[in-house]
Amino acid sequence: MFTRQHLSVFVVCTGLITGSALLLNAAEEPAATAPTAAELYVRGMDKFDSGELQAAKEIFHQIDPMQLPKDQRVRLYESLKSLDDVKAEAEHADKAEAVEAEHSEEVVEATKIVPAEEVKAPSAADMLAEADSLVDTTKAAALYEQILASEGADASLKARAKARLAQIKRQLKSDLNTALTALAMAEEDLKAGRLDEAAARLEMIKEGGVELGWFDNGRMSSLAKTVSERQNALAAAEAAQKLAEAEAVEAAKVAEAAEVTKAADALAKADADKAAAEEETKKALEDLNAEMAEKLAAAEAKTDVEVKKAVAAAEAKKAEEIAAAVAAAKAEDVEKAAAEEAAATAKSADLMEAARLAAAKRNFIKAQEAKANGQNDLAEALLNNAIQLDPENEAYKTQLSALSATSAVKAPTSVLADVAQQNALKEAKAKADYKRYMNDANAGRVQKDFPAARNAVANAKNALANARLVLSEVEYKQLKTDAETLASVIEKEYLQFAKLEIEREKVRQQEDQIKNVEATDRATRVKVESLIRRAFALRDEQKYEEALELLDNALFLDPQNFVAKGYRDMIQDVLFMVEAKKVNRLRDVALAESALMNAQRTIPINELITYPADWPQLSEIRFKGLEEKSGEAELNNRVTRKLAEPIPVEFDNWQLVNALNFIRKTTGVNLFVNWPALENAGIDRDTLVDLQLSNIPAEQALKLVLQQVSAEVEFDPLGYSINNGILTVSTERDLQKETDIRTYDIRDLLVQVPNFSNAPSFDLNDALSNTSSGGSGGGSSNSLFGDDSSDDENANALDRDATIEMITQLIIDTVGSFEEWDINGGDVSSLKELNGQLIVKSTPRNHKQILGLLSQLRETRAVQINVESRFLVVDQNFLEEVGVDLDLRLNNLGGGFGPIGVSQDSSSLASGASTTLTPFDRSGAEDFSWLETDDFKPGTGFGNTLRSMDFGISYIDDLEVNLLVSATQANQRSISLTAPRLTFFNGQRAWVTVARQISFVSDLEPVSDAAGWDITVSVLTSGTLLDVRGTVSSDRRYVTLTVLPSLSRTNADFDRYQIIGTTEIDNGGDDENDQTIVLQGFIEVPEVEITQVQATVSVPDRGTILLGGQRLVEEVEVEAGVPVLSKIPFLNRLFTNTSMAKDERTLLILIKPTIIILSEEEEKNFPGMTQSAESFNLGATMLAQ
Repeated sequence: MFTRQHLSVFVVCTGLITGSALLLNAAEEPAATAPTAAELYVRGMDKFDSGELQAAKEIFHQIDPMQLPKDQRVRLYESLKSLDDVKAEAEHADKAEAVEAEHSEEVVEATKIVPAEEVKAPSAADMLAEADSLVDTTKAAALYEQILASEGADASLKARAKARLAQIKRQLKSDLNTALTALAMAEEDLKAGRLDEAAARLEMIKEGGVELGWFDNGRMSSLAKTVSERQNALAAAEAAQKLAEAEAVEAAKVAEAAEVTKAADALAKADADKAAAEEETKKALEDLNAEMAEKLAAAEAKTDVEVKKAVAAAEAKKAEEIAAAVAAAKAEDVEKAAAEEAAATAKSADLMEAARLAAAKRNFIKAQEAKANGQNDLAEALLNNAIQLDPENEAYKTQLSALSATSAVKAPTSVLADVAQQNALKEAKAKADYKRYMNDANAGRVQKDFPAARNAVANAKNALANARLVLSEVEYKQLKTDAETLASVIEKEYLQFAKLEIEREKVRQQEDQIKNVEATDRATRVKVESLIRRAFALRDEQKYEEALELLDNALFLDPQNFVAKGYRDMIQDVLFMVEAKKVNRLRDVALAESALMNAQRTIPINELITYPADWPQLSEIRFKGLEEKSGEAELNNRVTRKLAEPIPVEFDNWQLVNALNFIRKTTGVNLFVNWPALENAGIDRDTLVDLQLSNIPAEQALKLVLQQVSAEVEFDPLGYSINNGILTVSTERDLQKETDIRTYDIRDLLVQVPNFSNAPSFDLNDALSNTSSGGSGGGSSNSLFGDDSSDDENANALDRDATIEMITQLIIDTVGSFEEWDINGGDVSSLKELNGQLIVKSTPRNHKQILGLLSQLRETRAVQINVESRFLVVDQNFLEEVGVDLDLRLNNLGGGFGPIGVSQDSSSLASGASTTLTPFDRSGAEDFSWLETDDFKPGTGFGNTLRSMDFGISYIDDLEVNLLVSATQANQRSISLTAPRLTFFNGQRAWVTVARQISFVSDLEPVSDAAGWDITVSVLTSGTLLDVRGTVSSDRRYVTLTVLPSLSRTNADFDRYQIIGTTEIDNGGDDENDQTIVLQGFIEVPEVEITQVQATVSVPDRGTILLGGQRLVEEVEVEAGVPVLSKIPFLNRLFTNTSMAKDERTLLILIKPTIIILSEEEEKNFPGMTQSAESFNLGATMLAQ
């Protein structure tokens, strides 16, 4: 377990890591000159025990904790912590003394001003008031401590001072926590590069004046130093950047000036070259004119006058063209050459590059001059040389193309002149190549690219060898010697360079190896420290698993890292605690969820059928699975939905191709027509279609078009199919070639819906037949939960194999053509069944029909009926009684007469009027009370246990009069409803009952030779039963019901009848000694009230029909009184009593069927989901957002 001592060890150790440079320097000193860590530890502890704390602290700071044993390290860290605490207390005491000294100075100063007789020491109350007014909490704390130490302060002042001092300490602790938080945030700012924010936080901590302790003060100092260094470095970098930018600007200006100067020089040079070129051109023109004049003179001597005129005209024209071309070319080319040379010179500062470009330009100018002089071959050679020297110059390439394309008029030359001219060209080309290769060799040698230099020298030698015949012997030898000399120099320098490079490579490898080792160690340390810091941060974020993973990585890199080991153990302990809390939380949440689910299960559901909240998402998943399983992809469904949309059809003798294109464009489906197959069937693109209909489904329009065009085709009509989102139109025979295999799950169609005809009976005779004797048990087929396996109605139910046979035969008879199924000799479609799965191989169109047929069968079976039966009993009771009893008695008549009394009892005769609907006898009752009720419905009728008012008066004297007046009027109405409900399949018979079974003794039989009875126990069922069979009409608007609702009620107390019997016991085998024993027992006779109806009716969906009922009305009126006196007006009130009772009972049996179609219920709860569950979920998500 990670203890507080361990925590102090980790904290101090973390602080010591920041000063690892000092410790490493101390560790690197020779052992002979520096004491060991153990010796320093002994010295420091001696100083610490003797009270020399400062000396002990200095010695402790020189110790490397990692060289001490674990117990000495713990003792060292505890001692350092104690020294920090002592230092903090000393500083606090110094501050208090300073405050006290300041206060004393103020007192002395006041003593100087106030007269001597008024000077006195401040009281505790004054000190408390002064402390309360101080802003400096340290001074206030010192004053509060003086008050606590003062003997003159009473208990109340000390209590106030103590409370204020505790508040200041809490504030100081809060300030310390705030300062530590700010310090941590400053570290995060430093890591993130936010130097200004880190410096501001450190300045805030410094201004707060909070004593952080030795370790945290060291952290803050180190952090402040790092921030300052980085700020200075950043400022220096910014200054260097600004200086570099300024130098770059100056360099740019200098370069710009140099370029301007260079461009000026280039322009001057271009002008000089232009002048020289003009002189050379002028001279060449003069030479050409002289030569042409000589040739013209020779021609005049040989030809006639006409030839002379033609030649003169041609030469004059040629001379004009040459002069004009030379002038224009020179002006344009010289300017372009100057610009390009200036650009090339400005583009590269390399001398070799400039020389190469200049040589190319010179060749270009010479080529222009040669072209102007009519020396096209020489011009072409010079242009080739220029392009080789400057291959990126498009102007050279353009001139060469123009020279090759044009055909100038050539003057007649001699063979010798042509040979000389060709030799001159070869010589010029060879010298140019040689010079270029030699320049490349020198450039490669300077750049230490010796392979390139060797190749260049070899190329120069080859150029000389190729031009051996056109060069002079002296010139050839001189050039060859130069090439061989350069080759030997290059080889010598290459050997020296290779040797030096090998030595350098060895030194470089050694340096790289040392650097790699150092970099690896440094990277490992940095990596470990980074992992530990990240683990600390993750621990603060309560990401303990990630923190443990980082610490494990750190220990993998540095297995002996003490900090990583300690923090790993601590975080593991914290993680165990957190996981335990999570487990407890999860357990509490699970218990709460269980309680919530139990409460939710008590919510009554009024709807006939409810869907889960995630039904759209569940449906989308199931639809996708069904599509993948059945092969009916979403693409095919999309095409089917588009074909179901109505379109206008106005085909007035349209061509078939146009009609099909209209359907394709209108619906937007991918329509493919196999025209070769249609043409083989005698139908081409121009077949006319005449069809005018308005707003019919596109699929129906397509069917009609195909039927019309294939009306004359007997054996191979047209059809269509949908596969992979493509609507294909072709002949039936062609469509049958494309088949695939799909499986269809029909297990839901194989389930037989049974008819439950074993409903219990409430008849008393059936109850008496359902008996058991002698405790052996038993029962009958009418048991409440019995199972009649031999039910006649279920006997006709098809077995599984027969149902499969019917479904497969139905598919074969209704899908596709009869002859295409293999069972009928066809080779297109086949069908097999395996474990409730139909494996069908057929065409896409047949698969669509099979899917539609199975969907219709399922839709028919998906109809259910909910029936509610209501037994409604309404009772109304009325009672009225008015009675007067007047009795007279004459006393003390004298003369030997006894008392004479006149009395009547007409009130008792008139009371107690009741009907047969009243469930209890009212006669003789003295009171009137309400009826008791059972557990299921309120009772009806009235009792006579209580009267509303009784009033009596008695007068006793010689004339004794007794008058009793009684009056009661009561009215009561009660309603009893019993409404069983039942949901079942269309055409099924089912029942539901809510009943109570009562056992009673129905018969007793004495057992011979035993003093006991053989008891016969019967079971009576009492409650509600709804037995019904329902069938929905074809239009699904009416329900035909055969119903047998029953309602049974049994009296709670059965009538009991005593049975007496005798039995004889044989005593010793002598008949005279046999003993006859009389036995007594009771049998129970129940009384059952049954309401039952059996009928067949037709009821509209959700309508209610009165299936049956009964209405009973009884009224009884009783009047009793004294003859004659009861007929005298006014006086008859004293001698007449009346009583009236009126009871009404109405029984209604109502039936309400409700047709449940699952598709309708789904559409009602989730509109639009059946068309596309994916779109419905997408829309619901957008609305939720």
